[in-house]
Amino acid sequence: MEAAQEYVSIVKQVVSSNVMPAIQPHLDGLVELTSPLHPYYLELLTIISPLIIFIKDLENALPNFESFQPKLISIFFIVFHVLFYNSIARLEFNTKIFTKIFGRSAVYVNALLLILSALIRDHYVMRTILLDAGSKPFFDLETSYFIGSTLCYLGIFLNLWTLYTLGFIGMYNGDSFGYLMDAPVSGGPYVMFDDPQYFGTTMVLLGYAIINQSRLGYGLAGVLYIVFHLSVSILEGPHMEKGKFLFVHDHNEKTIKWLKDHF
Repeated sequence: MEAAQEYVSIVKQVVSSNVMPAIQPHLDGLVELTSPLHPYYLELLTIISPLIIFIKDLENALPNFESFQPKLISIFFIVFHVLFYNSIARLEFNTKIFTKIFGRSAVYVNALLLILSALIRDHYVMRTILLDAGSKPFFDLETSYFIGSTLCYLGIFLNLWTLYTLGFIGMYNGDSFGYLMDAPVSGGPYVMFDDPQYFGTTMVLLGYAIINQSRLGYGLAGVLYIVFHLSVSILEGPHMEKGKFLFVHDHNEKTIKWLKDHF
């Protein structure tokens, strides 16, 4: 633990002395460019501060599971998150229980649950990486930080691009809550990837592992990608096809009824 903390401290020193001077002029220009928007930033911070505090309190309240190896806890929550959102999607699709309880807000309650589940997963995965920091250096510190940060930013951008393309409801299992699109999404990041949000999340984790030069981090990034791939192949794909079939069948039944009533 002490060795990992010392390594993280060294990374911060290297970034402060080498990386930050190179990008500081660009940051200064950005601040100057956006200075008229500062009041809006302050207002935004006032709005989101309670959420940030809630997330930090939640993180501090999470158990450490000291009886288990951190890597096993990380793998468990990677798998749990995928099973969790697939279970909710199928439960809602078959029973409409969330809609019965929460009404039109059900899809947003689902999104909140999935976001919290992902944050809990990330907490344990990042803790494992920090505990293992410096165990497998492939590059020097400056190169690791540059490559890792680039992957993180690209992954975040890919996830945000996917969110913009699908919309908030589409991103969080909207199809299971009755929000079906007229046609499969083929634009935006889907031109390059079948499941861009999963690829983006894996990129962020791999980037974080490279920054911290963590052997376990590289392995967890691989586990995350494999679990996502299995989820799409075994769980999500068949479920989505079933949803499309029932939607088309219901649509055809309504069309036939309308024709009989009017002709």
